[in-house]
Amino acid sequence: STTESPRKFSNLVEKPNVQKLSQRGRAGVAQRVAGAGGGTNRPGAGRARVPPKPGLKVCQSVNGKQRRMEQRMLGSLLSRIQDRSDESTEFCQLLATSEGFVSGVFCDMLKSWSLEYLGGKLSDLCSNLMFQLVTIMYNCLFKNDSFVNSNLAKFDLVGPVRPLLKSPEPARSLQALLLMAFALDESQADLFLGESDIIGHLVDGLRASLSCSERSFETGNMVYSLPELARCTQRLALNDVNKALLMKLGVLPAVKAMLEAAESQDVGAGLELAFTLSFEKDRQLKLAMGAEICDCLRRLATAKDWEMSQTLQGLLFNMGEKFTMKVLGPSSRAFAALDESADQKKKRPASQASAGAPSEPKPSQSSADVVLTYHTEQKDFVRKLREDLLQLGVSVWVDFKDAASLTDSLRATRDAVDSCRLIVVCLSRRFKETNSCRMHAERAADMMKLVVPVSAEDGYVPTGWLGQLCARFQPIPADAKPANEIRKRLANRTSGLLALRDDGSVWLT
Repeated sequence: STTESPRKFSNLVEKPNVQKLSQRGRAGVAQRVAGAGGGTNRPGAGRARVPPKPGLKVCQSVNGKQRRMEQRMLGSLLSRIQDRSDESTEFCQLLATSEGFVSGVFCDMLKSWSLEYLGGKLSDLCSNLMFQLVTIMYNCLFKNDSFVNSNLAKFDLVGPVRPLLKSPEPARSLQALLLMAFALDESQADLFLGESDIIGHLVDGLRASLSCSERSFETGNMVYSLPELARCTQRLALNDVNKALLMKLGVLPAVKAMLEAAESQDVGAGLELAFTLSFEKDRQLKLAMGAEICDCLRRLATAKDWEMSQTLQGLLFNMGEKFTMKVLGPSSRAFAALDESADQKKKRPASQASAGAPSEPKPSQSSADVVLTYHTEQKDFVRKLREDLLQLGVSVWVDFKDAASLTDSLRATRDAVDSCRLIVVCLSRRFKETNSCRMHAERAADMMKLVVPVSAEDGYVPTGWLGQLCARFQPIPADAKPANEIRKRLANRTSGLLALRDDGSVWLT
């Protein structure tokens, strides 16, 4: 991911001289738009008052002159909100807790104006106000802040924005697409089907930014930086429905160009995008991807700055051992980091040494019973769970305690997963969106390990690949004590009290 912020869009609307407004007048407009009565300096300090249809009122005044003045005042205020949402995560956290702004302004105004806009009946000024709101919400979601995301997930942001995908202006359609890319979960994945033209516009923009001296893409009144476009494309690719579509629309040449770029930020973004695409299940598309980028990976694997990159190692691991051997050769340090050590191979039981044997390897004396996989945002939860398991006499492996270094973490976690009896998946939104987390969880499932999903984020409902994993392996109930339930399942695993259903799901008997 990139720390580069989305571009500012402050001059979208005509702005009055707001210095002439009295303090009382400005406060009145701010209260009507943001619904922030009482004022607060910290997220979650209080629920904002919901004003009655504030977005509609500014464009429904009887007096035409007064209506235009209110629209310009709103435009001036939204410009300042937009700039702050671009600059400050703390400000985005405040907006995300304001029901008055999110529901009363953003959702209500888009629902009321989108059909008029598509019918060509909305004034240019009101159209600009509407898309300023889209940009503000996009800026908030682009921060990828868990507090912001969890609060905005309480609202239906997709419904009001979706009609704007049909905008006759490609730049406006792209704005709507990018907001939806961050707001959608995979339970709504089908909404992207049929939007190949807009997604193609994004891919074209990514390719165009690579050949631009300013590393940017201009469309309409919007200017997107290369890191921003790469981040948005990777966000779309996280949704499995979009992986094949992105490849068919020509994203692989863009990925190759990013891997060949001089800027390390571009190379890192290219690796992350390629890592995400490598989860594509279609074998032919995966082979095409390997053919496109193999030379780039060979060069990076011998480059001092990249040869031990976790993202590069994860990508190579996902592409398969045969591909890695073909591209890098067995003498490469990157390949050695992925290959099993001779000692570990000796510890395999004979039944597993045969090709394709799915049986669980017998753990060595140094291996742990349980491996905890998680996203770093849930580290406090994992520390507590680890302590509880140790008190119950369960041996635990977790990377922040047992990996020798950050560089070694990917290989160490993989080896621990291979030798453990049970793997705990700590469910969270960020876990689902992190490639390395997905790689370890799916590897454990493919090896017929017992996977135990545990909720680590209040209110989060897994979707997509993580939802499928939870459908296959029975999650621990929210009201249960995780450590006690894990020890119980570990004991049942040892006793063989598990049943494999015809659909591939694993349940306690």
